[in-house]
Amino acid sequence: MLAVIAQAAAKGANFAQKAVASPAVRNGAALVATTVVGFATDIAGHSFKNRKPSGKSRRANRKLAIHLARQKGGLYSENTVVAGEARFVVWVDKVPLAAFPSLSESDGPLEERPELHDINQSLLLRPPSK
Repeated sequence: MLAVIAQAAAKGANFAQKAVASPAVRNGAALVATTVVGFATDIAGHSFKNRKPSGKSRRANRKLAIHLARQKGGLYSENTVVAGEARFVVWVDKVPLAAFPSLSESDGPLEERPELHDINQSLLLRPPSK
């Protein structure tokens, strides 16, 4: 995928260099180069969004879940699959309270997610003491 992006950017740059001779063509080349760069940025942004979370963000999400579970006197679960992604979920009275990373608006409310109904209670963990 990155090779396609690099190739498209190189072609756009070559075209822009050749087109510098004429002002009319220069304006058109600038538009093409801007379009190519925008396309490459969109593709790179898409692949960035779909990457696996880093260990650092995973640790931060776990820490948030543990702190919230302590704060609310609840439990938490690790690697709970919600909306196709492994998350840390905080539970209070067997009801999901929050997920880290959080759900997007399009995923709907956490309590209504079917994969969280009738969860195996043995998967819920007591937050470690400080």
